Amino acid sequence: MTHPTDAHEPGDADRIKQLIDTAIGPAPWYWQTFPTLYSGERAFKWRSYGTTGKLAYVTVLEEEGVGKPLIALNTAVWPFAANPGYLGVWYSTGRYGHVEVQTFKLDDLRVIKSFRARAQIFKKSLQNYLLHDSTPAESVQIPQGLSKGRHKGPVLQSAGTLTELLLLASPPGEGLVHSIYVWHPASGMVQVLPQKWFREEDIDPGYHWITRVTRDPQTGHIVGGGIRIMGFELDDSGMRLKRSI
Repeated sequence: MTHPTDAHEPGDADRIKQLIDTAIGPAPWYWQTFPTLYSGERAFKWRSYGTTGKLAYVTVLEEEGVGKPLIALNTAVWPFAANPGYLGVWYSTGRYGHVEVQTFKLDDLRVIKSFRARAQIFKKSLQNYLLHDSTPAESVQIPQGLSKGRHKGPVLQSAGTLTELLLLASPPGEGLVHSIYVWHPASGMVQVLPQKWFREEDIDPGYHWITRVTRDPQTGHIVGGGIRIMGFELDDSGMRLKRSI
């Protein structure tokens, strides 16, 4: 695959690679990128049950020093830090569905009852993304397959302090070829950026897919990475490849 190249400052590629490496990706593969969350003096951290055993590939959030699962994530769920004291999660409900975004108040999270027995069933499910015994603070949906441009989307007050949240969506009929949704939880505005470069004929959308994206604070460009693809930086449009990293 050939890509555009540009002149950059020495060490710039290393800086962007570090941004990509620390960007949040989906459970269970990227659990070590998940943020530690705080509510006052309480800290909440993620733990993986590893790749073997009855709870393999289950990722859980636990309060530090307590060690009891409060919420468990199944495959292809992205957590994020919402407003202070809140956990956010998002996931795609399928090619023709929507992107679901939920938040939970950390102080209201309850220990999952009968966790080990329930988690063994949960991890085999293709329909259940979260396991918990708590009530979400908020839950909103954003349709997949939105056209290029700006759309009025849902407001999420418990994530309203975030400048933006970058989501990945699959246009209907195009498998894992993603659009990037730049969503502003405070206003609800969604800017849809179809990934035109990802439609090049030497990319197989069933084999290569984007897993994580973030904003470069120095250039404002979106950078990211994925499965069987190199790290990348997009151009000013957010839809074309500027360079591979």
